[in-house]
Amino acid sequence: GQSIGCSSLDFSLTGMRLSLNTRLDDASPVELSVCLPQTELNQYKKQQPLKLRGRISWQRLEDEKNQCGIVFEAMSEEASRKLRDCFKYYNKTPEFCADSR
Repeated sequence: GQSIGCSSLDFSLTGMRLSLNTRLDDASPVELSVCLPQTELNQYKKQQPLKLRGRISWQRLEDEKNQCGIVFEAMSEEASRKLRDCFKYYNKTPEFCADSR
């Protein structure tokens, strides 16, 4: 398959919003190689990216950039744990909690 560089604008345990220079084929599955945050730049550069599979949920043009939503599919326990560690790194909770005011 084709490799396309992109940036993650947002992520959750179930998917990711991406910004990229081209529109993707809606029907094709997506394989992501995600570089996770590290405390040291050297660790970041040398890491093995986390491999995730998904499908395109939506696409739109925003600020002259293509954006798309990817829904993860068949995520392993190890991949889920690594994504949860990302939330810890950013001091965020991985689960959405509605405000009950």
